[in-house]
Amino acid sequence: MWWYERRGRLLPVATVSVLLLVIAVIAGAFYKGAKKPPAAKPELPQPVLSTSVVSVTNDARASKAENGRTRYLLTAAKDTTYSDGRHELEKVVLVSYLPNGPEGKEESKLEAERGVYYQQAGQVECTGNVKLVNSDGAEITTQLLRYDQNTEVATTDQPVQFKRGEVSGTSVGAIYYVKTKVADLVKDAHLIRQHPVKDKPGPPTELTAQHLIYDALKGEAFAQGNATITQGGQTAKADSIKGFLDVKTQQLKNAELRGNAYLKEVTPQKTSEIQSRDMDFFFDERQELKQAVAVGGAQGRSLEKDAPRELKAERIEANYVPTKDGSVLQTLNTQGRTTLKIIAADETQKPDPKAPAIVVRSSERVLESDTVSSVFQPDGKYLARVEANGKAVMTITPLQVTPKAERKILHATKFNAEFMATKNLLKTAIAEGDAVADFELMMPPPKPTKPNEKPKSGKRSLKANKLTANLHPETQDVLDMVADGEMKYTDNDRNSTAERGTYDAVAQMVALRGKPVLWDDNARTNADEIDANLDTGESYARGKVRTTYYSRDTTGGAAPFKKSKAPVTIASDTATVRHREAAARYQGNARAWQEDDFVRGDNLELDKGESTMHAWGNVQSAFYSVEREVEMPKTDAGKEATKPDATPKPEVTKDASKPELKKKEVVPVFVSADDLVYDDKVRTAHYAGKVKIRQASDQIDAAKADAVMDENKKLSQLTAAQNVILTQPQRRGTGDLLVYTAATDAAVLTGKPAFLEDRERETTSKSPQLTLFLRDARMQAVDETGKKRVRTTHRIAPKTN
Repeated sequence: MWWYERRGRLLPVATVSVLLLVIAVIAGAFYKGAKKPPAAKPELPQPVLSTSVVSVTNDARASKAENGRTRYLLTAAKDTTYSDGRHELEKVVLVSYLPNGPEGKEESKLEAERGVYYQQAGQVECTGNVKLVNSDGAEITTQLLRYDQNTEVATTDQPVQFKRGEVSGTSVGAIYYVKTKVADLVKDAHLIRQHPVKDKPGPPTELTAQHLIYDALKGEAFAQGNATITQGGQTAKADSIKGFLDVKTQQLKNAELRGNAYLKEVTPQKTSEIQSRDMDFFFDERQELKQAVAVGGAQGRSLEKDAPRELKAERIEANYVPTKDGSVLQTLNTQGRTTLKIIAADETQKPDPKAPAIVVRSSERVLESDTVSSVFQPDGKYLARVEANGKAVMTITPLQVTPKAERKILHATKFNAEFMATKNLLKTAIAEGDAVADFELMMPPPKPTKPNEKPKSGKRSLKANKLTANLHPETQDVLDMVADGEMKYTDNDRNSTAERGTYDAVAQMVALRGKPVLWDDNARTNADEIDANLDTGESYARGKVRTTYYSRDTTGGAAPFKKSKAPVTIASDTATVRHREAAARYQGNARAWQEDDFVRGDNLELDKGESTMHAWGNVQSAFYSVEREVEMPKTDAGKEATKPDATPKPEVTKDASKPELKKKEVVPVFVSADDLVYDDKVRTAHYAGKVKIRQASDQIDAAKADAVMDENKKLSQLTAAQNVILTQPQRRGTGDLLVYTAATDAAVLTGKPAFLEDRERETTSKSPQLTLFLRDARMQAVDETGKKRVRTTHRIAPKTN
């Protein structure tokens, strides 16, 4: 668009103006004759010369009158007449006078060293310092000039020099067809026009071409063969340049540059150029540029060192509006795959007078699409709006590369861009129709610093039906981006969807609103609101948070539940997911569960990398993977055995020493505490602070407890410590430490001493160690030396459903 500035129109205007002026000089200078069609580059016939002299006249003088007044006057220092009618003249002067106006006022004057008139052939030849001057100031000089009255053609094959006012030039050979008013500068045409405004001096305009033709009747001027126009730092050239004028007004209508068309402008501030196969320029009645069109691989470049710009398209069309200062660019349209690249100039800032100046580098902006329509500011200097249609791509590349610098690539069916008032600074870009924004780090991401941490993603993407990007007024980088309709954000293995969202480049955050969903390789999270931090790789979920891990395996075993392939769900008020560490923290009424098993607390954290789960604040848990052997009366056993749909059937065994039947059934264990840490590496759940463990009617209170599980996540051993209290319906025991072993179904209570009260038997037992065999209701006491001191038997009542 820079090459369409107002001064750019001087190139085509100057081209045709120079052609017209120079051709007019040549056309007015040649003698006018009879009426026969022109011959292309004619060869005048050579008359047969006679050597017989008839007369010699010195100071010859002849005149011709029309309408009672002298029209032509011929004088010669010597006139030699031959028998064949030939006249040889020396020191020839031919003056023509105006047919109207004051009598005796010269219209033109021809001078030559010699002249030959072939009367029978109707041919005139002037040689030696031939000079023709018109009353309008036009002057032509050459060494040879021929005129044929029969063909009405004037020719010369000698160098020609001409000038008229501010116009001058040369050529080698010239032809003028009088009847058709066609002038032909045969070879090496070179025209110069000095700047027309004397009080505003400027560079001359020059035209060079191998061949130059002007047709006055058709109003056409044609420069062919490496045609070139220059005006100071401006250059226009093509294989041919053609101008079309209004025959009556002689005003320029349009100009054509054909074949390798090229325009260039060089100023102290910049160098601009455009090239294409062809170019066309159209002018209004005031001779102001109305439209300019470049067709065929059009390319425009502005080559400023700090702010280059480029435009490429198959066809570029610029439209102008008239103003009091000339035509001003209003719209710019392209067809064919278009590429527009803009870089704003760097800005130097000095916010602190004592500190060094800061250079703010802009971003490179590249827009590609099938077509582009642009509207300019009222002064025509800078863009106001741009619309790009068809596979549109906008690429914004920071030129100041930092570890956080990102290249943004936006794809869409359509783009609408709004610019600031000056400097072609982009303000807002709207992408519509399958809009996608890709973010690529300009530098390799830093390596992880923590064990099991995933590296930062080097590429991210944001998709939506519509994306609206706001740009920084100085750096031209994206400040924020609003996504509307079916939004999807992808960052490495982190994915999210929502009805809408916002990307904040300064805060490096993506906010998802409207039924947001977040998922990665491990889990899927729903919430009222979700924010993703691009720097830290964290996501923040708020309001009705619900995360589903695809299986216990995807938690890294951190969930202490029994089924490895079944999903694990966690719910809370808020959550922070650290994707690179494969960890998440849930706060506010946090609950994790798999089928019947659960862990809940005010807060809960799951770390896949460390294979741990940590819950704190009003912790509760339930595990349904604990089996215990209980007594079953014979009548109940028989009923159980005859049930047709007893599913699942508990395992029934018979103790050889006892008449009662036994059966194994799942008796869940419920635990409450202030804090819980499960470590899958040692398959241990550590409870701390006001620990309460309850299984059926049995309860253990302690300051802390450890539950050890086997490889199938079934309870293997339970250890309770500090102020231990064991409570059963008819018994109560206290001690410092209790160890329960699931394989033996026995609990060992130790203390100083351990104490057991049996209210059913109305007995009490004290010993450093008390062992309770829950399977057969026995108790064994051992002193510090390991000797048995007390033996107590207690029968456990069967469980009632």
